[in-house]
Amino acid sequence: MDILRRKQIWLLLTLTTALLLASCNGLQPNDQNMMLYKVPEIASPNLVETMAPKNMPHPITNSNDVRPADLLFGYEDALIAPRSSTNPQGQSPLPASPASSPGPGTADLSEYMIGNVAVAVIFPESNGGIDSSTENWTDGSSWDIETVDSTGDVGYYASLAFDSSGNPAIGYYDWDNEDLKYAHWNGSSWDIETVDSTGDVGMYTSLAFDSSGNPAIGYYDWDNKDLKYALWNGSSWDIETVDSTGDVGMYTSLAFDSSGNPAIGYYDWDNKDLKYALWNGSSWDIETVDSTGNVGYYASLAFDSSGNPAIGYYDWDNEDLKYAHWNGSSWDIETVDSTGDVG
Repeated sequence: MDILRRKQIWLLLTLTTALLLASCNGLQPNDQNMMLYKVPEIASPNLVETMAPKNMPHPITNSNDVRPADLLFGYEDALIAPRSSTNPQGQSPLPASPASSPGPGTADLSEYMIGNVAVAVIFPESNGGIDSSTENWTDGSSWDIETVDSTGDVGYYASLAFDSSGNPAIGYYDWDNEDLKYAHWNGSSWDIETVDSTGDVGMYTSLAFDSSGNPAIGYYDWDNKDLKYALWNGSSWDIETVDSTGDVGMYTSLAFDSSGNPAIGYYDWDNKDLKYALWNGSSWDIETVDSTGNVGYYASLAFDSSGNPAIGYYDWDNEDLKYAHWNGSSWDIETVDSTGDVG
């Protein structure tokens, strides 16, 4: 099954989960003899109704009944035995095994092997309940929302990233104290600290984790009009100025290259240019990427599979979305979208 089809299926299933579980409410784990069923074509107007096993005409009884493109359906608590240290993935009544190891929040739509055929299997709960071991990202039907920090006027320029353990972290600006702050979920609560309080600092925050799992933040120093960088060394924050030539550092975007070196795309207010800074192991290499007009707003930096940097950004003069990609010796720059005021 191609990725686009799977994404379409997942989106539709997300929207119809509540209706589906409601229609299945009252069925017991042993109903339907613990069978897997083929899901009809996604274009079916009666998808929700036909996904219920009572309306599925094609129960799966052996590996000859499935093809790689098939999407199967079966209740998680009926098909999968309770997980334990000796049986971490559970058992299926068919000779099925995970094609990959599904972690929390993924087992409800997972790749499984039926004989030698890889198929996608949907695993809701038969009684409409929630299994926290496989559905712990939300309650399955809504967004879990909480206040992270309510001390004063805080939360501007928020930048979110996840650590190596999957815990969320946020870098953000404290308007009242004019400080850069950092919040990290420790598994049960938010640890909150001030990263930099030297002057008015912390606007245009960009948070990322390095290869050692340490948080790093690129941000703007309003007082000195500089681009700054903070890295957690394991016990404290190492803070340095990256670029102090003129008024620079707005619209920062931080990423790490394949060698683990930090890089930052950002806007040069004085020259109206897009700039790029890369740590070479001992100092920052800084260059102008695009100087054609007033460009570089809302920069977004990432590295491609070959380790080359690329930046998406806004061209203020032409009101266009632009893209710059390092080809190994220079920057290739092009306009992505020029239809109206975009980017």
